[in-house]
Amino acid sequence: MKRYILLLWVMGLMSPNFAQSKNEKQSVSKEIIGIDTISQQTDTIGETIFTSGIKYGCPPQKYKGFFLYFPCDITILENKGFNNLLEKYGYPKWHIDATIGLAGQLYYRKWTVNSLFTFNSIEKEKENYYKNQSLTSFSLNFGYDFIDNFKYSIFPYAGIKMYHIKYSAMVDAKEPIRFEDYLGKKHQQINFTNKKNHLDLGVGFSFEFGKIYWASLRAGYLFPLQRTNIYTNNGNTQLMNSPDFNYKYYFTLGVGSGEFSSY
Repeated sequence: MKRYILLLWVMGLMSPNFAQSKNEKQSVSKEIIGIDTISQQTDTIGETIFTSGIKYGCPPQKYKGFFLYFPCDITILENKGFNNLLEKYGYPKWHIDATIGLAGQLYYRKWTVNSLFTFNSIEKEKENYYKNQSLTSFSLNFGYDFIDNFKYSIFPYAGIKMYHIKYSAMVDAKEPIRFEDYLGKKHQQINFTNKKNHLDLGVGFSFEFGKIYWASLRAGYLFPLQRTNIYTNNGNTQLMNSPDFNYKYYFTLGVGSGEFSSY
């Protein structure tokens, strides 16, 4: 009896219907596996396209923000002839290279607006002279950012930059001075001022660090919009035929804080 049952079971396995059913099950299983594989590949491709779109292809986000910073402005002057005349008559040279102050930069889409104010004053007294001089600068310019990333930017800019100097000095006389010479202002004490406006063309670079802190580097070249005019007597009397006092170019370093957001 057992032999007949075993024989029937073997014949059932060898029948065409059973082989077809088994093949169908294997085919369905392969199709399911294939669908899962395609789905995984599609998800991977979609993720790659999405990531690439953010980085390379999709329209960039628009940003706006503002940061306030403390600049150090280093200006290169051309005033050799001016200092030669001061030295010729026994006065100390004019010498201020750097000023510090406060500045702010507004960022909207890819446009920038920057305003800067810096100042420095030097008071110096030696055995034979006393000198007090100051340099003030103010600038306003507009730029365009080349990079679609609020974390760092490179922008050329153009605007106006003004410099204002004040100088006073007195040289101690080593010999007695005639009373009439003293009354005639020949006691070697001078004071004068100068204001000069410039076309300011330059390029700037700024970047974010520490999430809310910003650093900025700017370099610009100055084109004078007026000749050198030096005044004395609180700006009421012009000194004619004065030597040139030219501001050539400058570098500005700044560190500050700000916040940017997309919209």
